[in-house]
Amino acid sequence: MPAAAVVDCSRPGQPADDAVAHWTPRIDWKGTDPESIRAELRGYGAWTPDQLADDAENRERIVWIAANVLSDEGYTRVLAWIGADDSVRCTDCARTGDPVYRDDDAPPELVTCTACGRRIRIGGDL
Repeated sequence: MPAAAVVDCSRPGQPADDAVAHWTPRIDWKGTDPESIRAELRGYGAWTPDQLADDAENRERIVWIAANVLSDEGYTRVLAWIGADDSVRCTDCARTGDPVYRDDDAPPELVTCTACGRRIRIGGDL
């Protein structure tokens, strides 16, 4: 799961449907058995067998759950896990003190703000 997906899909007080729909197809699902996802979801007891038959919906469900589990372990711990950098700040969000992280799909000189998602070039804004 990309680091940005954890942040986007687990923001407290905000609907996650759009973020989950955005990130789910971007995750590499190769080697992930649909039955193992179904079994994990079955353990929550929140869906009927008919609902759990939809593999695409199950992937979205598990993305949302995984992002929130990671986030619930502590925002600071998630930021450390995704490689957040406290030394660089987004000029739009500097007052909130939100760190940035390096996105796997971005050039190495770019980082992404954890608060607003803005891409920042090290040494200056984009």
